[in-house]
Amino acid sequence: MGNHLLLDPALARDLAALTHGLDAPDFGKRVLRAVSHACVLRNFGVFVVADARRPEQVMSLFAGDLGEYRIRRNARESQAQPEYAARLAALLEGAGPDAPPFEIHRPEETDPRWPIYRRSSLLERVSCVSIDKGAVYNVNYYRSMRDGGIDAEEEAALRLLLPLVNALIVVRHKLVGVDRLQAVPRRRRVASLRERKRPGFAALSAREADVLDVLAGGRSVAAVALELGVSENTVRTLRARGYRKLGLASLSELFALLLAEADRA
Repeated sequence: MGNHLLLDPALARDLAALTHGLDAPDFGKRVLRAVSHACVLRNFGVFVVADARRPEQVMSLFAGDLGEYRIRRNARESQAQPEYAARLAALLEGAGPDAPPFEIHRPEETDPRWPIYRRSSLLERVSCVSIDKGAVYNVNYYRSMRDGGIDAEEEAALRLLLPLVNALIVVRHKLVGVDRLQAVPRRRRVASLRERKRPGFAALSAREADVLDVLAGGRSVAAVALELGVSENTVRTLRARGYRKLGLASLSELFALLLAEADRA
């Protein structure tokens, strides 16, 4: 495949569709379509690190047949592993725009992450990392068991293609407002109050609490949609329901209510 991959007219069309659809709701599907010219990868997630010196990741974008719940669950459990921070720091070391780190990882059965992979019928993870103005974009693609291991030819093609796709993913994040200042782990203030069954908060659904937490972190509606993997209309609907249950009319009133709850704690 090699360098001939970049001369493929079909790939050129899919990269053009990705470029012209940077703000499209199906951007994630376009990413997988473009990457399929190198090999079959059915799922991917983008994890943003606000500060490379403090490797805490926020999943900002995903797509694939696993679905949002399983992808987020897998990410949470993987990040809870004791060796997670050291592994991420090693992957980020030396990252840069000219030579993004590239890694293919297949966990052994003795690996603590193996049950996570097996449960979702995943075989391998392909990681490609880019750094832009201090923000780190760790893009993980997942190979399914049914597709078998990635061979040498596919790996060579991925090494050529993924840095191009990564660059477009970074532009996508800037376009919709998820930048270095916004991509920080959100505090689960609303979710925590819901779990503690505080008056008003107890009536919220888990999804409504998630939306209000991200909004309270200063994100735009577009950024909330990107982080939670839903449409902007869904964010607006969940926001309206949450506000109604809490008797609020605006984000400033949500801030005031959270401050009042903090004072009671």
